[in-house]
Amino acid sequence: MEEGDDARWREDTAGDIRARADGDRLGGRATLGVVVSSIHCLMAPSLAALHTTQPVLEIEVVSNPSRVLIDQVLEGAIHAALVSDPGETVPNLMVHPICREPYHLLTAAKETNSDSRHLLNSRPFIWFDRRTRLTRDVDMMVRRMGITVRSTMEVNSFEGVEALVRHGLGISILPKRAQ
Repeated sequence: MEEGDDARWREDTAGDIRARADGDRLGGRATLGVVVSSIHCLMAPSLAALHTTQPVLEIEVVSNPSRVLIDQVLEGAIHAALVSDPGETVPNLMVHPICREPYHLLTAAKETNSDSRHLLNSRPFIWFDRRTRLTRDVDMMVRRMGITVRSTMEVNSFEGVEALVRHGLGISILPKRAQ
């Protein structure tokens, strides 16, 4: 799809939704993308609130990694997406930050040592998907600290990482997710 065609398609879609509006009620269908880690805390409550005020509006949700969702928005396959920070400016894409999620060290509840440097040097480390910007940032952060973590596992969901840590199989660093 050419850039001009893409802009026209988006405006036509927005126009279709507005045209189906009944007073303050929107109608039509929109497709939104979301990274899996944002479904529980951000997307689900937002969609539930939207549904109470706009019950006729149909929202289709697809989940993929951020990079895939960004490409889908640019290709016109979906209307908008809730993604992690792409870490770069993406031409032809409007970005609206909605929250910041600072990183925190995850340890099992039974962990008695609170020295993060000691924990990172001595405990097995559980990685979130190594292909993500988040993991590259975490890797760079621990390297700057002069630490090489002992990688033991890699999981492609925050919930999976959290479960492994909770069961004492290692530690990890993840964003403290918005509630």
